[in-house]
Amino acid sequence: MLIGIVDDHPIFVESLALLIDSFSSFHASITALCGEAMLGALAEATTLPDIMLIDVRMKGMGGNYSQ
Repeated sequence: MLIGIVDDHPIFVESLALLIDSFSSFHASITALCGEAMLGALAEATTLPDIMLIDVRMKGMGGNYSQ
């Protein structure tokens, strides 16, 4: 299962990605430090994540962003 992680705390993103990757059936396929970077990574991805974990309180585009 592919998992995407978006959070503005780099240490949290790196630690969670390492934890996820330690399980054989999971892989942190996309990591980003802001919503804008996440959109760029998703646009370039050949396979989209099954699940996205997104911080709702980030500067700029967070997990509760809507237009």
